[in-house]
Amino acid sequence: MTIKYQNSEFKEQNRTYHGYTARIIQHEFEHTQGKLYIDHLSPLRRQLIKNKLVRIIKENRRK
Repeated sequence: MTIKYQNSEFKEQNRTYHGYTARIIQHEFEHTQGKLYIDHLSPLRRQLIKNKLVRIIKENRRK
């Protein structure tokens, strides 16, 4: 992943990132665009996670 940005002196910079660092940058950038991890999931996967969370909430209410 290559990004273009301005440094603290407003000079344009280009920098390439790989691996885990690139994933972190992409993740944080998507937050600035209003996207969340779950937005990348298929509808089926999202429903499975939702069901699991609902079960966890119900179990915690019983305690």
